[in-house]
Amino acid sequence: MSAKPSLVIVDDTYDDAPFAASISNPPEQPYIPLGVEKGCIVAFSHLHGDIAKLRPRDLAPAKLKHLFGVTWYREMDDWLKSSKDASTTKAKLSVGDFIMDQCQAIGPYVRSAERRTGVWPHPSGGLVINCEKAWRSTGGFLDPGIHGSHVYPIGQALGFGPATPEATPMEVTKVMGFFKSFKWKEPFAAEFLLGWFGVAMCAAAVRRRPHILITGRAGSGKSTLLDRLVRLLGPQVQGFTGSPSLAGLHQAMADRPHTAVAIDEFESDARNQKTKDTLEVARASYSLQEGDAGVVRGGIDGHAKSYRIASCFIAAGVSPGAMEPADATRWVVLEALAADAGSPYKAAALSAEDIRLLGPRMSRLFIARWPVFQESLEVFQAAIADVGGDPRAADTFGYLLAGYWAFSNESQASEAEAAAVVAAAGIGHRLKSQVSHDEVECLTALLSRKSLFEVPKGDSTSNVKLPIREAMRYVAQRRSGWQRTKEQLAQLGMRPEMVKGSWVVFVATSASHVELKKVFSGTKWAHGGWGVVLRRLPGGRENTQRLSPNEAPCKVVQFDLPTELLPVDTDI
Repeated sequence: MSAKPSLVIVDDTYDDAPFAASISNPPEQPYIPLGVEKGCIVAFSHLHGDIAKLRPRDLAPAKLKHLFGVTWYREMDDWLKSSKDASTTKAKLSVGDFIMDQCQAIGPYVRSAERRTGVWPHPSGGLVINCEKAWRSTGGFLDPGIHGSHVYPIGQALGFGPATPEATPMEVTKVMGFFKSFKWKEPFAAEFLLGWFGVAMCAAAVRRRPHILITGRAGSGKSTLLDRLVRLLGPQVQGFTGSPSLAGLHQAMADRPHTAVAIDEFESDARNQKTKDTLEVARASYSLQEGDAGVVRGGIDGHAKSYRIASCFIAAGVSPGAMEPADATRWVVLEALAADAGSPYKAAALSAEDIRLLGPRMSRLFIARWPVFQESLEVFQAAIADVGGDPRAADTFGYLLAGYWAFSNESQASEAEAAAVVAAAGIGHRLKSQVSHDEVECLTALLSRKSLFEVPKGDSTSNVKLPIREAMRYVAQRRSGWQRTKEQLAQLGMRPEMVKGSWVVFVATSASHVELKKVFSGTKWAHGGWGVVLRRLPGGRENTQRLSPNEAPCKVVQFDLPTELLPVDTDI
């Protein structure tokens, strides 16, 4: 959040206002001026316990009476009129002018200062749960208004409060039993789902928000699971059937951007942008902080529009499609299996009455165990790093496992306990089989593209369509006609070469290289950028080379030729 004091309660004497010299003892104001935002003035109304954003046309008497009270408006209007003798300039101000002047004196309003319905971190520790009445996890209530550098309007119902009983160990076991009653391909699927429940409920209070994708054949129970999980979370989740559009997702989440998002029938569809938009929002949501802009797109009015959603996503689909590497590190994929071929899996019973009671109690338990979650998180992150996880993996899996631990235990996880859980969850195996990084994907796109090459066939040659990897293998292994193959690779913008006893590949980096644009067509590097990504491969660095004797030197990226393409005798 900006360091600018945009949330300042203006003192009754209005010493900082332009007309302060001629004003004294105005009626006690029922609002707090907060600043200006895109043609609006922003003020907090004590009468409604909410933030009002008013355009100049909204400053009519009827509107102001509704927002701030009829009695105050009349007293303020009389007070302004009585100031004629003190200042002829002041006498020309209306009540609306006066409020606008105060807000303009504050300066720009920072939208991220709003803390509406949700679970928020408190600077002194613990949580603030803003619903019909804001309360602290450590005890006590907060009145609507400004606390520190944030505004807390009156929130909406969350389904639980400080008096809600915490779930008992038996009730937690019952919810876990429901999750475990499905047949899962991966170990610890039920534990991941339980951890997601807690993290999703506290999405506004955490720095990372892992997502879960449930996939599997029809009849494996995906929709049943998602339906029960949505009902357990109650008001804390927004459900969708089918991928929503970017605008639709934003509109549905505008007032509660930290509400969990559950999407059933999350199927890949190349004909529209919805799935990609959903993944883009989820990617930004994973680590969005209060001062961040989120996903920014241009609007039809020429102004940028920000889509600020900071939610944990859970989706279910038969064919969700391949994820980008950046998405795969933020989503944990759980595959549900049918009990037997063609037979739906029978889930453990979880009645409507169970859900009505257990949902609020599970949420209340996690709030009470927040210190356990926080203290265990670092321990789990370190345990994941010990089995080869990078910081992203430590965050994604660490948050879910710490959430599961907080539901199941009253005290922090020890290093030994965290290591045992990480082993049981198969995190090390998951990391080894995880989707490749961008540079590997880019190299695969390059080497798998087919092109026509002249291949010797008896006493003549024949044009054969080969993957580029096979053409490079021809050159490295000095097969018949390899010189011609090398020339044709150079025409495509690349050259395999022996340099100081090691095989390397040179690839032109210019985004205007016609042939390379064809090679990368249909990929995310179709318009360039492959040089930056390929540079991350082993041996990668920038260079200047001639790709063929008849060409001028050009900028290239250099990297080691993949091992599988090397000749058996590397001394050739």
